[in-house]
Amino acid sequence: MRELATSPLAPSPDAKAQRSVVPTLGLTTEQAAQSLALSRRTLEGWRVRGGGPAFVKLTRGVVRYRLEDLRTWLEERTVQNTAQATAMA
Repeated sequence: MRELATSPLAPSPDAKAQRSVVPTLGLTTEQAAQSLALSRRTLEGWRVRGGGPAFVKLTRGVVRYRLEDLRTWLEERTVQNTAQATAMA
């Protein structure tokens, strides 16, 4: 699994580097999927069925993911043990 430290989701000590990785309008589906160690198709499926992180639909076929929405989605899924994870499912 990808380390979050190498992800745009992790706080960067170098703000300039952070800006170059994260476009102003948010992450593309491909970038968000890579950051979450998921496939692009998984995020696309969640957009249709629900259950995934919030997204911004700019125009037909143009979707972006805001970093704060990805972080919130991850925080909502943080558990301390497998019993909690099973209860979420």
